[in-house]
Amino acid sequence: MQTDSERLGMNYATASYQLRQTIIYDLANRLGLLVCAQCNAAITDQAQFSIEHQEPWRKAEHPKAVFFNLNNIAFSHIDCNRQKSTGSEVHRNKTECPRGHPYDMKNTYVYKGHRSCRTCHRERQRK
Repeated sequence: MQTDSERLGMNYATASYQLRQTIIYDLANRLGLLVCAQCNAAITDQAQFSIEHQEPWRKAEHPKAVFFNLNNIAFSHIDCNRQKSTGSEVHRNKTECPRGHPYDMKNTYVYKGHRSCRTCHRERQRK
């Protein structure tokens, strides 16, 4: 007899998470809410869809209340959300890496909580 994970071709918890994300994305689309809270651009790809807290809950006086406050929830591109949550305020506001390459969605990735430049990474890999 097959397990649920075998039937679904993935871990059941992963499948449930993906289903919830699909439902939320679809409902947000139907309501016209697919606008990134960070860059104000349309969110057109479900793979780039993320749910974020506008006010950080970890450092709040009442973290549980801030975490579950639906008025504190916004949608954003996952890359915009990651950039918001990484580094200090000074580093988050930088638009270029130290070598001058742009910190944009195509050229930036987050690794262990830090933004990294894809162009610099490729250059290091080639050497």
